[in-house]
Amino acid sequence: MLSRKCLITGGAVALSLVLIAVGAQGQSRRREAPASGASSQGGDKTVLDLASPWRLHTSLKPPLVREGAGVKPLAMPQRWMMWESPEPPADWAQADFDDGSWLRGPASRGGASPRVARLCLRGRFVVADPARAGGLKLSVAYHGGAIVYVNGKELKRGDVAPGAARTAKEYPETAFVTREGGYLAPANAYLGGKPGYKPDADAQERMKQWRREMADVAIPASMLRRGENVLAIELIRAPYDFRKVKASAGDFPHEFAWYTCRLLDVRLSAVGGDAVTSSVRPEGMHVHNSNPLAGDFDVDFANPAEPLRPIALAGAANGSYSGKVVVGSTKPLAGLAAKATALTGPGGSIPAEAVRLRYAAAWGDEHLTDSTYFQQTPPYRSRVTLMDMLLEAAPEGAAVVPVWVTVNVPKAAKAGLYKGTVTVTATGEKPVAVPVELTVADWSLPDVEQWRTWVELMQSPDTLALEYDVPLWSERHWELIARSFREMSATGSRVLYVPLLAHTNLGNDESMVRWIEKGNNRFEHDFTVMDKYLDLAEKHLGKPKIVVFNVWDVYMIPKKNPTAGQGGGHRRMVGSFDAEQAAKMGTGPLVTVVDAKGGKTDSAYLPTFFEPAAKGIWQPLFAALRQRMKRRGLEDAMMLGMVTDAYPSKEEVTLLKELSGGLPWVSHGHGGFEANQLLHGVSPVGYQACVWFTQFADQILTHGKTWGDVPMYGWQYGQLRVAYERNTDLDSYPLTRWRQMGESNITGGQRGMGRIGADFWPVVKDNRGRRRGRVWDRFPESRWMNLNICNALLAPGPDGPVATTRLEAFREGVQECEARIAIERALVDPKASARLGAPLAKRCRETLDERMMVLWNSLSSHQLTGPGWQNGLGWRWSPGVTGHQWYAGSSDWQKRSLDLYGLAGEVSRKVGR
Repeated sequence: MLSRKCLITGGAVALSLVLIAVGAQGQSRRREAPASGASSQGGDKTVLDLASPWRLHTSLKPPLVREGAGVKPLAMPQRWMMWESPEPPADWAQADFDDGSWLRGPASRGGASPRVARLCLRGRFVVADPARAGGLKLSVAYHGGAIVYVNGKELKRGDVAPGAARTAKEYPETAFVTREGGYLAPANAYLGGKPGYKPDADAQERMKQWRREMADVAIPASMLRRGENVLAIELIRAPYDFRKVKASAGDFPHEFAWYTCRLLDVRLSAVGGDAVTSSVRPEGMHVHNSNPLAGDFDVDFANPAEPLRPIALAGAANGSYSGKVVVGSTKPLAGLAAKATALTGPGGSIPAEAVRLRYAAAWGDEHLTDSTYFQQTPPYRSRVTLMDMLLEAAPEGAAVVPVWVTVNVPKAAKAGLYKGTVTVTATGEKPVAVPVELTVADWSLPDVEQWRTWVELMQSPDTLALEYDVPLWSERHWELIARSFREMSATGSRVLYVPLLAHTNLGNDESMVRWIEKGNNRFEHDFTVMDKYLDLAEKHLGKPKIVVFNVWDVYMIPKKNPTAGQGGGHRRMVGSFDAEQAAKMGTGPLVTVVDAKGGKTDSAYLPTFFEPAAKGIWQPLFAALRQRMKRRGLEDAMMLGMVTDAYPSKEEVTLLKELSGGLPWVSHGHGGFEANQLLHGVSPVGYQACVWFTQFADQILTHGKTWGDVPMYGWQYGQLRVAYERNTDLDSYPLTRWRQMGESNITGGQRGMGRIGADFWPVVKDNRGRRRGRVWDRFPESRWMNLNICNALLAPGPDGPVATTRLEAFREGVQECEARIAIERALVDPKASARLGAPLAKRCRETLDERMMVLWNSLSSHQLTGPGWQNGLGWRWSPGVTGHQWYAGSSDWQKRSLDLYGLAGEVSRKVGR
């Protein structure tokens, strides 16, 4: 029987699983079988429970609401909120159904949203002898209705309404409304615009109606088979009934504070003996598949009843694509390594050298739930340590290691299926051969230099010097910078920052151009550092499209009348300065000076740009910079920085226009500049990364404006404007958020995305060695309120910067943007569109339109209550865990990628590109 006590026990199992994942990889060596394998409740043993590894599929639809005598889907203004996601195949409950693309994880990770219409779960267990497997019992607690299958045959259903339509029996009105006519909700829910809802005793009594259950359902031996068996559970939603509710709602027609389709607990138990094997961590080394978009944690383990499937990858020629398996053991792994063969396919092979093998190690964390602001706090950690750092060599002594397989598909690769093998070995363990299957579409990506999607990853020399304790500009430091550039290059990022000032918001201790004083405000300049930096960038990153020369930062705002002639953003930023930062305002440019005789460096303030001497000091430098950049063929890439919410004054801008020969400015801020709008009416803004001066085709009201759901083709805009995500929590958002970042922007009013940290990870440590800040935290005079760089797509490997799993997801998303652009270029060009023909053009529009529906659903938290920045419409500021889980496990995203690439190929051949 599944009692309230059993529910707590199930929660405790989940708690034990998650709380182990606290230490760094290699420290979490306790790999005993989880509590789900233990005997309990009178001598029986748990075979499957909430914490076991299940396969999950979620179907999303608008919630059903009773209105009068009928039940209707909730009407939402966003078309993507009305979209119904595909259902699983009809044979999904059969024992031999291939559920390899479904989300893998604890059953407790099933979708938590009022938009979940159907939740399908598959759990595997092994039966040695069905005749001796008596005493198998199942208990399930849930919201809505449930149907249980064993090996494809229905065992029992509960609370399912009669009729062809799959809905659960309706709840009574009292399950949705309080005695006072308010919305019935769990403790701490966000209701009426306020968090922290506290249900009274009567409300708590009414909430008991939500729980439904099947208890101690016997499974006859005749339904079992020798070997692998599958328990399948189908949960079905019930309608909501708000007819008696008198309270007002917030962003939605009603407050959907609890979910009418949700799994609360599950337990499959067996009585004694060894005829049935529990789904617990197997002894020794095991390898299991892992969805490329799913986060991996050091508590993961293989289900011994689940087969090892091929690592499946899908993409286009001239692109890079990743898959993975997870290696786990009950003891520390020594000598772990993987080796790949060539991949053979149509007309040839992809060499083994094109297959990059890396090993994920603990770095950062990931949200496991959407914000608990509007729902009851879960009885487990909502964020756990993530294996995000990709190392070239496996960490020694770890017990769980994901092995990432990245294939760099040659440009000349023909379309078709390529097969190979990755063999995993470890000291004292039997090698495991894992098949690799790569499907290549009939299209080739353009070279990265030709990508239309704008990407800006920002490199931090000072972070590397601090992390690896090397002197600035030493040979070892240059090696580290080159490694960062190489990892960045695959994204198409081509923006460089050359600070002519020290202590800027970039966190740089020195200026890249050194000043040699000659007396009487005369200087010569040492360009050695700048030249070396540009040399390395051109070699390892690629030719820059923009080189920003930082000549202004907020510490140069004058103390007297600091907001004179400035706008609201400037006033807000100045108003945010604390006493320490305000005390350092009003200085001149801080630069690095070098002793011409001894070569010793120091910092010195030059006269402010308001002083007469400034012109004569800076004019020779700008003349020399132009000459040097012209020799490199980069004169047209030169821009000035930085504008943020705070601006340099009109007087400063006017002087710098004259000194620089009219170079445009770069702006990173909340707001932005309209096309052809000049800074203070004086100088152009050539590039801007904006938080709010953005447009997204999501039909969501933002700052008083709602944009439609039709793509805006931002990739073709003349103005170079991109989105800047200043969300300080973004690094812990699931991989779907990073994969979809590109497409969410180019379908809006942006050319892409910018102000993303490359190696700007937290590097400033306290006296106990804990990471407490980023490199810019050293210079409080240059803090930009909440606009400081707050993310990093690289991580500190043992010998230098390395990629993260987020970087790989981000890159694959940008590659898909290029395929979309190839199609849209033909659709928006009348001549090219005519060559497509009506049937192909129609198929293109339908495919791209459905991608928009998938896009917004993949990013949403799907919560229909709560504050606007965290509910289902606040996708930019919420981890979107429910949408991520749906996208990773239920959207068939790899097939959608192949369809997109294949369609790009058809279009390109039709239009001759």
